[in-house]
Amino acid sequence: MEINLELQMPARIISFDPLIDGNWVKENTDIDISKPLQFSEITNRIIIEDIEKSEKYSLFDLEGKLFILQKGNSGTFESTEKFKDAFISYGDKKLKLNGYKVEYAIGRPVKKHPICIDYSKELMGVIEYLSKGVKKAVFKKGIIREEQI
Repeated sequence: MEINLELQMPARIISFDPLIDGNWVKENTDIDISKPLQFSEITNRIIIEDIEKSEKYSLFDLEGKLFILQKGNSGTFESTEKFKDAFISYGDKKLKLNGYKVEYAIGRPVKKHPICIDYSKELMGVIEYLSKGVKKAVFKKGIIREEQI
């Protein structure tokens, strides 16, 4: 048996620029908006919650969505999303999110040489029950697999 394996890595976010609602931040938090807002977190801990669509996903999940969006293409891409009612949360902070711009890359598929599986060393024999229309493969270690003929 021969298996051809092709690996495709998900999209990798290069830059993520959230569009935060400054008025909401001013009215609902004690964050000083005169200074740039900075946060550092791993992608599975930055959560986007789109209330209108009832969706909640992390930036890690977004990488998977972006990969599907490109349908197998590789390269560098940009995407912009706008929200009517959404929030972004990280750590203990939750902020009103109007949208985001994301730049991401998808690499070319990694092709490996065919993998050959040799059953001859494991397969001890095959028994066919012609009257029942069944055959059984008997492997070492007592494994028996049954198939209809």
